[in-house]
Amino acid sequence: MKASLIVLLFSVISLPSLMAQDYSGLEKIKFKPKEVSRTYENKALECANYLINTPDDNDDIQRSYATLFLWNWMKATPDYGFDFENAIMKLIDRKSTLGGVYLATLVKYCLENKEKAKNPANLNLGSAEIFLNYCKNPGNTVKITKKIKTAAWPCSISAAVRSISPCSNSGTVCSK
Repeated sequence: MKASLIVLLFSVISLPSLMAQDYSGLEKIKFKPKEVSRTYENKALECANYLINTPDDNDDIQRSYATLFLWNWMKATPDYGFDFENAIMKLIDRKSTLGGVYLATLVKYCLENKEKAKNPANLNLGSAEIFLNYCKNPGNTVKITKKIKTAAWPCSISAAVRSISPCSNSGTVCSK
């Protein structure tokens, strides 16, 4: 009984450190030739999920490492094209770590929807939805700016990603 209690106590104490991610070594990866990026798709998706599933925190160095890896991977991959100047990026305060979250949503959408992601409109809309859901989750501690709040409506998402779908006067129904 005592041994079981000690094992249980040790497990509970060590659990957070086992779950902690260490992305510090990823900065050393060189994506030359560019095709090397294909071998790191799983790591890119892991980093994307880490950023999307953890609260926005400027002091989390692992988030910085994961974001840097995604940025380098996105620039190198010959398989996907990313628009770093789209309207969602304009919603994000440049001092915020939300830029990394948005990069993560782009990568997540591409790697989980490879065929759909070939269409830039699908990629922008799909990643914008993931991003706005991240922002709306109170556990992610995102300060909702007026720009983000405005974009939270489905029609605004479409407009934000330059969709050709016009919105009705009510602002809640989109049609083609």
